[in-house]
Amino acid sequence: MIDYPGDLLLHLAALRAVAASAGQPAAFFKAARALGVDESVVRKRLVTLSGHAGGALFEGRASALRLTREGEKALSVAERALAAVEELGKPVTARLSIGCTGTIASEVLPAVVARLRRAHPSLIVHVRRFGAEGALAAITSGELDLAVIRAPSAPRGVASTFVAKDKLMFAVRSNSPLARASINLAKIARVPLITFRPASSTRARVMSVLEPLGAIAHIEVESKSLALRYVELAMGVAFVSVLPGTQLVAPKVVLRDVTKHFPPVSFWAIWREHRALRVWEREAIAALRRG
Repeated sequence: MIDYPGDLLLHLAALRAVAASAGQPAAFFKAARALGVDESVVRKRLVTLSGHAGGALFEGRASALRLTREGEKALSVAERALAAVEELGKPVTARLSIGCTGTIASEVLPAVVARLRRAHPSLIVHVRRFGAEGALAAITSGELDLAVIRAPSAPRGVASTFVAKDKLMFAVRSNSPLARASINLAKIARVPLITFRPASSTRARVMSVLEPLGAIAHIEVESKSLALRYVELAMGVAFVSVLPGTQLVAPKVVLRDVTKHFPPVSFWAIWREHRALRVWEREAIAALRRG
């Protein structure tokens, strides 16, 4: 411990403040105003500091005021010490880089990010769309902090936790016989199918079951809302993945749960193994689980 008769940091701050105005008129007055104290307080602090440093810190008066050699050494120490203290006082910048599918990005993350921002107003969030393979690579390289992917587990070096299981909904116009009849996949396969681009995991999931029954993708769209719009216009039927807490509203469209007829899909949050999750990352996972 330093045996110093007073608050060393306050006295170092006084030295720095006076040194900043040295060579100018009223250096002690300007320093006192900057520190929010009386000029006499600044002078007393420097007297105490001078005694500890073993010699005068300033020489000259008024516009001729300047640091002595001891003063220059003390100022160097003051700059380092005060910079360290100021660095400790800075708020930690909260950043979260998260990768996910389009479904998560558009339907789940907005509410999650809003919740996180309320808890951490300085939080900076980067959201990027990734498939499972791309997300795993980005997690491993450190490009992403977290990712939410469709996968039953994660490879070595990647930690994971279950987030949610989706429902696959069959979307059909409300005046269609298929809106009321028992689910018959063979009949559905004969109806024009509205689906997503070939890289879509939902499309692959649906076609793995319906293609052997003769189903053909008649219309390709980029989003769930467009698929529902085409269904509303009686252009065909569609299958859409829905996560807990998500509500789809489409006039003249009936949504029927057909999850049991198709391969199950679970969503997992992943991150680099052995890396301690920051508080906002833990909160993000908890919020994703709640939908």
